[in-house]
Amino acid sequence: MDTFTQISRPLYRLFISTGDNCTMRCDLHVHSIASGMFTVPGLNRICRESYNDPAEVYDRLKRMSMSIVTITDHDSIDGAEALRRTRTSS
Repeated sequence: MDTFTQISRPLYRLFISTGDNCTMRCDLHVHSIASGMFTVPGLNRICRESYNDPAEVYDRLKRMSMSIVTITDHDSIDGAEALRRTRTSS
């Protein structure tokens, strides 16, 4: 039994079926280029939060056997929308 199951058994059951219990992997906090500039003063003019295309992030994580991937860009849904458009049009 992993930590998530021990801490929040009712919440765990809402999202993960018992059949997926041993095989589900997820990354719930991934940024893409849509996050914009880094928010730390001094670096916010030269560094981005991420330099990755949303589709490339998604494809890489799926190749790494992730069952669930979320794009969590700062103050923007542009990365998730771009991913949605590429996945629904193909």
